[in-house]
Amino acid sequence: MGGGGTGGSAGVGCLWLVDPPEERSFRRLAQSLVAGQRIGRWSLSPTSEATSFVALHDSGDTLVLLAGRQISTRERFEVLALGSELDLPSGRSLPETIARVRESGAIAVIPWGFGKWWFRRRRLLEDTLTSSPPHGLFVGDSVARPRALPRSPLYDLAASRGIYNLPGSDPLPLSWEIGKPGSFGCVLEAPLETSRPAERLIRILLGLRAQPPLFGGPGRLSGFVRSQVALRLRRGAPEGVTRP
Repeated sequence: MGGGGTGGSAGVGCLWLVDPPEERSFRRLAQSLVAGQRIGRWSLSPTSEATSFVALHDSGDTLVLLAGRQISTRERFEVLALGSELDLPSGRSLPETIARVRESGAIAVIPWGFGKWWFRRRRLLEDTLTSSPPHGLFVGDSVARPRALPRSPLYDLAASRGIYNLPGSDPLPLSWEIGKPGSFGCVLEAPLETSRPAERLIRILLGLRAQPPLFGGPGRLSGFVRSQVALRLRRGAPEGVTRP
């Protein structure tokens, strides 16, 4: 996601780090953060909120890193809570999970998932998009979706109700997917205060009245197949054995 700079400056990149229940990558990074700490050519600085920090590159580029959580529903959908560090419960229904995310003050995103937007679950998702209040709810296309697969008509249904598309990169825990983050997103033409960027971004997203412009797009079918096979081989490997 890209946000406008403050005071007419150059654009600011914004990257949500969305952790599944067993992961705390954002928290670990934030807890080890010291003002001015460097990682390569980036210097890291805290903000005045617990759900974000700022990385400044030697070139002058700015990247805001923001917290998010991933929740699994009873129906095996995923819901992303953008702007939250809370441990929201898994195993609830899709509508209840969305409601819990909203109550936490975060943005709820239903990301695309292979096999999750088709068949029986497609009807449930369609019913949810039709009946849920649009405020604070989004869908999310993904780099993980091969461009050879047709774009789901559910995106158009969602947009007709004011539920807009916030796409993401959704990298898998595989070495060759390390370059994916930031490759698919949207552009928000609004000033971004870097003292409380998560709070500001949520206000901007809640105020959207049209689909923001997108950049990037879905990936190649060959890459999708390679990553899916590797992930399944790794899950099936004996403990202590890793596979490429």
